[in-house]
Amino acid sequence: MQLKPLSRRSVTGFMLVEVLVALVLASVAVLALASSHAAALRLGRMSQHRVQAMQLAADLAERLRANRAGVPGQEGAASAYQLERSWAAQQGEAADPMASACDGALTVCSAAQFAQADAAQWRSLLRRALPSAAALVRVDALQSQAEVWVAWKDPLPGSLDEALGAAECPPGLTVDAATGVRCIYLRVLW
Repeated sequence: MQLKPLSRRSVTGFMLVEVLVALVLASVAVLALASSHAAALRLGRMSQHRVQAMQLAADLAERLRANRAGVPGQEGAASAYQLERSWAAQQGEAADPMASACDGALTVCSAAQFAQADAAQWRSLLRRALPSAAALVRVDALQSQAEVWVAWKDPLPGSLDEALGAAECPPGLTVDAATGVRCIYLRVLW
């Protein structure tokens, strides 16, 4: 059996097919890299928001510990640190005028007044630090503890992340699964 030598024309056609296959494989690889880069950016942003939320919750914990006398509230009233409005109700809130009532060096405030100003200042800090932030704070002065939930809207949620984010939030915040809201929890003891 004798093999025919390949003509120059058939070799050129074969090389063209090889080049096209290589281009398809390279484009698939570039798309995979772009997809993984986008996912890494999204997860990095989510991690940054989670760290900020945890720092804010820890900040509130220190505020509660620093003003133990003002935590219970006045004459059986709820604590000034108590915050139990839904996530939607907290969106677009105006700044609280009590935030600056006890800020001056010459101002004399009671522990309860300082707690009101401190809580308002913390809520203002929360709204500035995280996108569409909200909080759920339940204070139990008799047990010397508080439950702090910090919620924020993830600006770039993935489809799986949306369902998981809603599952992280407590019923008191009434977060819809489609909103992309994430929550973090901290129990504070003093």
